[in-house]
Amino acid sequence: MRCIIVGRGPEEERLKAQVFSENLERNVEFVGFLKDPDDLIGLMKSSRVCVLPSTREGFGMVALEARVCGIPVVTADHPGNAIRDLAIIGGVCVVSLSNEYFSRAIQDSLSITHTPISVTLEEFWDWDAVTRKWLNIPKDLTRPQEKSSAKGSL
Repeated sequence: MRCIIVGRGPEEERLKAQVFSENLERNVEFVGFLKDPDDLIGLMKSSRVCVLPSTREGFGMVALEARVCGIPVVTADHPGNAIRDLAIIGGVCVVSLSNEYFSRAIQDSLSITHTPISVTLEEFWDWDAVTRKWLNIPKDLTRPQEKSSAKGSL
């Protein structure tokens, strides 16, 4: 299996050194940022799993793009990672930030057939539509609590 690492981050040099020290250059490729969105989508569609171990992600557009392509996502359970909130759409596995948990989640994701989420282009690319959808998530999550409290339960 080949691993392609897209983007740049503070761990890049350490990861490159680790790949080199473990003689994994034939299995791991660092491609940096992809300027052409078609290149990114093409790479994503040819992938079997999207792994996002970031502890700080502000929105999670990469995870949404992966899910639209039918690619499962494995990400870190960390308070600064907004992607973990996308688990409600299905196909997003949120795990503790450890090699063991990520390894197991990746293996599990590879053994399951994932269906792409269906969204219209407007829902997916229009920031106003995306924002409206995100702003409604807290309402959707609290509705059952509101119904419960109306019945007198906590």
